[in-house]
Amino acid sequence: MALKLLLCDDHKIMLDGLKSILKTDKQFDEIYAALSAKEALKILDENQIDVALIDINMPDINGIELTQQIRQAYPYTKVIILTMNNALGSIQQALDAGASGYILKNTDRKELLEGIKKVMAKGRYYSREVSEILISNMVTEKETKKDDAKTFELTPREIEIIKLIIKEYSNLKIADALHISEYTVETHRKNIFRKTNTKTLVGLVKFAYEIKIIDE
Repeated sequence: MALKLLLCDDHKIMLDGLKSILKTDKQFDEIYAALSAKEALKILDENQIDVALIDINMPDINGIELTQQIRQAYPYTKVIILTMNNALGSIQQALDAGASGYILKNTDRKELLEGIKKVMAKGRYYSREVSEILISNMVTEKETKKDDAKTFELTPREIEIIKLIIKEYSNLKIADALHISEYTVETHRKNIFRKTNTKTLVGLVKFAYEIKIIDE
């Protein structure tokens, strides 16, 4: 089935180049382009987009926030971050926001097309440099992590919220489920990541399994 693709980047020359590179591939039925997050959301409103390639640095809403909005409002749309930013923090934030892939702009056409196909088929794709950064960080976290769960002193409420975070509930959804404010949820979330010495959803899931907050 042919795909509808959305490109979002604040540099027109980059958009033109991407369209030129991708338009000859038969897997794409339509390729839309947006110079801002606002334009991207308008296109998403009017068309059922299969994959969105988004830069992080945008003039109105950054790519991380845009990813969150897309995943909440258009859950059928896969998001791939396409950027020059290889900072670990940005990669983790993008994945936590719901991005299905993270590809650096120094990639070639072949890898970009492979990444899109893998995201549509299997759900995840990271370019080689990004994969190396993530693996290196996982090793570092494992080496420095404390094994004694008692030192974390999680409250019953925090454990409730961990279970909902793992289910990918948004702050608003958690607030509604527990009848508390979004501000309270955000405070709990910060305390949870501090106490568990984790920074990402992946790290929190691993922690929850290790101390048996969740069993499966």
